[in-house]
Amino acid sequence: MILFPFLRQNTLEEIIGWISRVVQLRQRDIIEIDTLQQLNSYTSGFRRETITTTANYSIGIDDLYIDVNAAGGDRTVTLSNAPIDGQTHIIARTNVGGNKVTINGNGKNINGVATVVLNGQYQVRHIVYMGGSGEWRIM
Repeated sequence: MILFPFLRQNTLEEIIGWISRVVQLRQRDIIEIDTLQQLNSYTSGFRRETITTTANYSIGIDDLYIDVNAAGGDRTVTLSNAPIDGQTHIIARTNVGGNKVTINGNGKNINGVATVVLNGQYQVRHIVYMGGSGEWRIM
């Protein structure tokens, strides 16, 4: 049992019920949630993953850091075509040599252009989606 501010012991189900009624997301949309499964589904975008790839890659909402090794040839990392305001990704090129990593905005500009290219080893771009402008920004 957990003691909640109502000065009585409450069951876990009661507490989950109170917490899961309404969740406010980063973009300030309010959604109603009826089950713990729905709560987990709606908050999954806040989990952050590290990805390492040697191939072309399409970024998912949970991907924070994408480490790209283009030693085997030029690679393209494609951003989401339906990003949410504040969605953030860090993309790094780790290989030596002449192969490049292209970051594709997937229909949304990145600082005013459709693609950004990483040419040097350990080049990194921290990219955030700005919902108000409908564009990705390099931080």
